[in-house]
Amino acid sequence: MFSGLCRAWPAASAAALACLVLLASPAGAAEGFRQLMPLLVDLPGWQAERADGSSMEISGQTMTTAQRDYEQGDKGVHAQIMTGAPAEAQIAASSGLNTMKFETTEERITTEEMDGFPVTHSYTFADKAGTVLVMLGKGSLFAFTFENLPEEEAMALARKFDWKAMKAATVK
Repeated sequence: MFSGLCRAWPAASAAALACLVLLASPAGAAEGFRQLMPLLVDLPGWQAERADGSSMEISGQTMTTAQRDYEQGDKGVHAQIMTGAPAEAQIAASSGLNTMKFETTEERITTEEMDGFPVTHSYTFADKAGTVLVMLGKGSLFAFTFENLPEEEAMALARKFDWKAMKAATVK
């Protein structure tokens, strides 16, 4: 659909692991992604691709992702629910930060609690692009990346997803 920032992260962060796991993954790996795909809801006024996902298991460790891309003119959004090693790594990087605000002339990064969830969001002013990371719980994360959107509009769109339902589906 669209290229650029929305596909660059988090896909790049898991690319090497995903390639390795796909090569080593048994054909019967768990298909937990199917329960996550319906949580990637339609966004009114946006064209959306069909939700997609994957579940991989290697040596008893699992990684599950469900993702969906959305487009409205030159605006783009990528929504992804992740569990396993990539989510754990991102959560570890943000753990211990109850609140944090960082701003330059080029970007803003904020960590805060929203609706009971630790959320880190970043925004690059020139590109009108950024990421919203919602820590759903131990080993699970909702990542919402966007481009060509004002920050307030992107945040409103990210909140249209049911974070509590995502947590219930991913945190065991």
